[in-house]
Amino acid sequence: MIIGIDFDNTIIDYNNVFLDTSKSMGFLPQDISVANFGKEEIRNFIRSLDKGETKWQKLQAQVYGPQINKASIMDGFLQFLYSRQKYDDEIYIISHKSLHPAQDENINLRQYALEWLESQNLFHTYLSRINIFFESTRREKLARIQQLKCHVFIDDLVEIFMDPRFPSLTYKILLTKNSLNCFSPSIIQFDCWDKITQHILDL
Repeated sequence: MIIGIDFDNTIIDYNNVFLDTSKSMGFLPQDISVANFGKEEIRNFIRSLDKGETKWQKLQAQVYGPQINKASIMDGFLQFLYSRQKYDDEIYIISHKSLHPAQDENINLRQYALEWLESQNLFHTYLSRINIFFESTRREKLARIQQLKCHVFIDDLVEIFMDPRFPSLTYKILLTKNSLNCFSPSIIQFDCWDKITQHILDL
């Protein structure tokens, strides 16, 4: 099986990093906890501030760049990779990720992402560097999924699957804790990697 997987918020969990970094940058009150302020809440709060969009972009530059080493791997993802080894699957990471953030041309976001993957020992166990693709636009990401003929693609953004350019023959798995039951029945939704692992075993 050829399995494509998104990177940000699908393989890597930034929740604590967004919270801690936004506090250290003075964008968020110190008494807010991750229990009631996830990424979306942090984004909405910061965007409501004076020059909020610029502040949000600066925060993203830090979280996806120098602070990425504080991010953790998604619960259950390693077990998913381990479960697929005996099937000799081809695993690809296909991510819409700019080379540099809008607020800092000196930060190479793709290099930081590769270094994080290396720090998790994923290249020495489950993944190959040549199977990592960072694309500059959503269109290019979708074209890559098509080019690699992915049987399955796993992403945290429903917009990817709703895009009319998404390959029609690729099985869609959405990883989200939100209730999004109003979308296409062709999008299979799970809230954790353990459930994705079992579902793919059953395919």
